Order: sequence, then C-alpha cells, then structure tokens
Amino acid sequence: WDFVKQNIEHWDGPIICCLHRPLTSAGVTANHGDQRIVRPIHDLLRKHVVLFLSGHEHSLMAMKPHGLHHQLIVGAGGHDRHPFNKGDKRLIWGTSKQHGALRLVISPSHCYYEFRNLNNESLFSAEWTRDGALRNHGRHKPSEWAAFKKS
Repeated sequence: WDFVKQNIEHWDGPIICCLHRPLTSAGVTANHGDQRIVRPIHDLLRKHVVLFLSGHEHSLMAMKPHGLHHQLIVGAGGHDRHPFNKGDKRLIWGTSKQHGALRLVISPSHCYYEFRNLNNESLFSAEWTRDGALRNHGRHKPSEWAAFKKS
C-alpha cells in the first residue's frame, strides 16, 4: 500500500487504473469489498486517476461518477450477463444484452473509447479531453475514427 501511495502521489502525468472490481457501478450485483480496507485506496485513486478500467460486473458500462473522470466497465465477455440499474444518474451508457469488448485509443490530449459486440459492430463510443469533458458520444462508424487518429 505504501509503495502505491508514494508512487501515485509523486506522479506528474495522467494515470489509468485497471482494477478487477469497479470503484462504482450501476450493477445490481455490485460487491466492492470490505469498505474499511477499500475506502482509503479508492479515496487516493480518485484524486489522481483519470480513467478506471474494470470488469467484475457481467455487463458493459460507461460511467461518469461524481468526483471521478471516467470509469469503463468491461465485464461482458464471460458466460452470462447481469442486469444493472439503467436509472443510475452516473451511467452514460450500458448494456447487458450482449457480449462485448472495449477498444481504447489514447493520445496526450484526449482519449477515444468504443464498446464493440462479438460481430465487431460498434455499440457505443465517445471521446473526452484530458480535463474530463465528454464529447461525441453515441454510435460512430469506423470511417469517423480518422479524425481522431490524425489529432
């Protein structure tokens, strides 16, 4: 824990954090561990991390929790999928109706992500700037990626 704390607090650039369990979720089966242990770690990560990637929930979700930049939950590659709370105000997009994966492209100024199904079809995509502003969210065609790749 001390090693993580020292390295995160002294890092100058953006941090992407990959966790098995999400920090926050709209999943109805969410279990985020023993909060006495998890809370201090989460509080530290919230201060320094710009993107959280996680699984655990058996669904695909893009979330914008209060106080965080973004959290992408990619847990729909397993044998079954679980429902989630579609009315959760932190939810940008989500599905538990099909298996899928995440495509992530990162540049110094912004990040592009896209959820894709097993037929390689775009389900949802978005990009955001380093300051956390979300833009161009919805479904995009591969031809529209060219503008992002050139920037």
